[in-house]
Amino acid sequence: MPLITIKWVEGHNQQRRDAVARRVTAAVHDATGIPEPNIWVVFEDVKASDWYTDATSVAVQRAAAKKPATRKRAAASSPTASRKAKSRRR
Repeated sequence: MPLITIKWVEGHNQQRRDAVARRVTAAVHDATGIPEPNIWVVFEDVKASDWYTDATSVAVQRAAAKKPATRKRAAASSPTASRKAKSRRR
């Protein structure tokens, strides 16, 4: 009996878990011929602050991803941005 463990950042709902489990189970069955009832899928949720890629936590990466949008809005309202927008229109 294969046991497939999926570790991912917490926050996925039951509908997504069900869909992923179905697809993983089907893929393992197709590749091995093992009956689907004998394939186990386990999900392990990990806090975003405990999951790292490139030495940075996912929580920090998510926070950083939100910042550029804020900067763009602030830049768009600056006098320099207004002059640039006017010169582009000409």
